[in-house]
Amino acid sequence: MEKIRWAYIGSGNIANSTAKDITKGEHIITSVYSRNYEKAKSFADKYNAEAFEDFESAVNRDDVDAVYIATPHTSHLDYAVRAMKLGKSVLCEKTDRSFCNEVDTLIETAKNENVYFCEAMWTWFSDVALTVKNGLKAVK
Repeated sequence: MEKIRWAYIGSGNIANSTAKDITKGEHIITSVYSRNYEKAKSFADKYNAEAFEDFESAVNRDDVDAVYIATPHTSHLDYAVRAMKLGKSVLCEKTDRSFCNEVDTLIETAKNENVYFCEAMWTWFSDVALTVKNGLKAVK
């Protein structure tokens, strides 16, 4: 199986946390965009990726299969829609927005562009969730 090639949007704490784990599997980070180019460059250097000063250049590449959005939640809708309109699947942190029309926009865009969209549910992997899952398995 070929590795999934990711564009990372954002290079802060959550991006650094997920990148450590995602690169252990069948994934690589090929490009990075952040509002702060120096932070993007530092992050990209850790993963032999390329840093970009604009979103489109980081995402609209042949060596990007999917986009991981790890920015403040106020920018999720914009980045996710833009990535999907470029034909890229999206994994997005905390997309469960307060306004239903934004969630509807994300779902509709994914359908219209025929791409995969998913919210990154870190809670499924938290200690509490794993304890509950393991407890349920033991009961079965």
